[in-house]
Amino acid sequence: MKAILAVDDKMGIGKDGTIPWKFNEDMQYFKSMTIGDKLFCGRKTYESLNGNLPSRKLVVISRSLGSDHEGDIEIRDIISWREMFDKSNWLIGGAVLFNGVAQMELIDQLFLSRIKGDYECDTFIEVPSYLKLVSVLTLSENVKVEKWIKNIPEQ
Repeated sequence: MKAILAVDDKMGIGKDGTIPWKFNEDMQYFKSMTIGDKLFCGRKTYESLNGNLPSRKLVVISRSLGSDHEGDIEIRDIISWREMFDKSNWLIGGAVLFNGVAQMELIDQLFLSRIKGDYECDTFIEVPSYLKLVSVLTLSENVKVEKWIKNIPEQ
């Protein structure tokens, strides 16, 4: 599976339930990578988006959301979620979901925007040790995108 997230210098992804930075070049990159695809996210990420991801289908992994979210899919367990996933889908956060999926070694590719600075985040991720950095794309002075892939040991 693919994941796409942004972090500050301390690997923070959010503060007080929001993304504490706004860089248009990062948002445009996110849009270009995910347009037309299915995006998987946790409840808090879903709530922070306010449904503002046109031309994409959101799949919310949650035990606490009701089923009244028209146009969205609520999945309550990881087995059902894994059965729905294919290579054109993205994991977009939040930290609990990302770190859990990473721990299960299910991430094959990670596109990680590095946002310059410390934004005093209260939510963090870690890049899984089984991923290997393969490229860096500079979007601006403040935003660089790293591509990580699953490191498959040689036999």
